[in-house]
Amino acid sequence: MKSIVLILGGSDPTAQECGVVLSKWGHSVVSNLAFDTITSNYLLQHKPLGMIVVSRSPQEALSQIRRVKNLEWQVPTVLLTPDAGESYADSAWEAGADRLFYLPVSPHVVLYSFRQLIHRATIVVPNGLIGCSEAMCKIRNVLAKVAATDCNVLITGETGTGKELIAESIHTGGQRCDGPFQCVNCAAIPDSLLESELFGYERGAFTGAHSRFTGQLQMAEGGTLFLDEVGELSLVAQAKVLRAIETRNVKPLGSTRSLPVNVRVVAATNRDLEGLASEGKFRHDLLFRLQVAHIYLAPLRERQDDIPLLAQHFIRQFNNVYRTEVRGLTNDALDCLQAYPWPGNVRELKNLLESVFVMQPGRWIVADNLPPRIRSCSKPRKESLSERDRVQNALDEVSWNKTQAASKLHWSRMTVYRKIVKYNIKPYA
Repeated sequence: MKSIVLILGGSDPTAQECGVVLSKWGHSVVSNLAFDTITSNYLLQHKPLGMIVVSRSPQEALSQIRRVKNLEWQVPTVLLTPDAGESYADSAWEAGADRLFYLPVSPHVVLYSFRQLIHRATIVVPNGLIGCSEAMCKIRNVLAKVAATDCNVLITGETGTGKELIAESIHTGGQRCDGPFQCVNCAAIPDSLLESELFGYERGAFTGAHSRFTGQLQMAEGGTLFLDEVGELSLVAQAKVLRAIETRNVKPLGSTRSLPVNVRVVAATNRDLEGLASEGKFRHDLLFRLQVAHIYLAPLRERQDDIPLLAQHFIRQFNNVYRTEVRGLTNDALDCLQAYPWPGNVRELKNLLESVFVMQPGRWIVADNLPPRIRSCSKPRKESLSERDRVQNALDEVSWNKTQAASKLHWSRMTVYRKIVKYNIKPYA
């Protein structure tokens, strides 16, 4: 996917040459910018923003990276600056830099890193959905169209793919964003309680009804009612829901009059409703009412390009929760995640990473931090992929102990030193 690359500064020859090459690759490069010209409005109007490059003096670069990160943009940030000493890398990491290169450096080395970062970049959009895969891009396009209307929507997909997040995005991006968003888990409510939960009841309607209760449909007035796991409704419950949708009226239990309701209905299920309808287990007429617009969420195993973005997003979250400074995933660990089939989808990925944080990883999550079922899915990396990458991974995995890195690579310690100099490899670069 082609994207916007912002270069803050850009007078350095390396930054200029990289900008030229990035343009040849098809990316839109905006260079020689000052920070003040970059606003959140610019970001939203010129998406997808793939990367920010800061080419400044050491201290000015740190200041600008901090200001960029304060906007909470989930966009990779690269720092190109003259060498300022060994402690500068730690300062750059604390400021929020994703890559650090000391000048002078070969543009070829920098461009290789750029290509990786742009590919893995989190595309920031108003609804907060994360991903750069073709499937996720299609969902964004559909969401923009669906949110602009007021029709009912059916969201389908496996458990853990994020159906509720999509429903919330439809609500917040639509005309009813100022109204309530009410969520009903249809699988968790017995048939005997569903009618009172959805439609409410009057005082004295049944034993134990000591006061009037407002149902979910009325509570969603002017907003959106989200029926999660709608495929679990019984045929009796389906008939009641259908009537409420068709008439736009509800009659609370124990009441003698119907009350008008103005709500948008968004439903979600991990079941094949068309198949259930053909078997007589789901009403065709209700399916037609719900499926005015249909959004399908592909499982995570079919959109592997999103895994690095989602993982980095959760790493940021857990760094805040556990007060850690985990930098990210090594390539070997990322290979394991992308090879695993993820039966639990995004929810399983999030839970896995949290379990890793509980065990207190180092600054980098390496393959050995992952459970055996994940490690066993790792595919061997091609030796020809990048020698620099293999050296970087080996050093990161052993916290830059060069003797241990040499052992992992089956090289001598001096060979490791020569490769570090050759590729200008730095800690956290």
